Amino acid sequence: MVPVGRVEYRVIRPVSFREFLGALGEQAALNQFRKIPFDDFAFTKLLNLFYRYALIGGMPEVVNH
Repeated sequence: MVPVGRVEYRVIRPVSFREFLGALGEQAALNQFRKIPFDDFAFTKLLNLFYRYALIGGMPEVVNH
């Protein structure tokens, strides 16, 4: 089955972990993530945020909610 009329294809990619942190307003976590190596106290916080990111899948609309 072929659509009739004008067809427009759009590519939607998941947000990166950095974009995810920025969308959540986690500026302190984002600053630590950019730092290599990040401080030991930030490990647990970043790991928990990454678990959340992995569960959401980084889909822009879900992150927006």
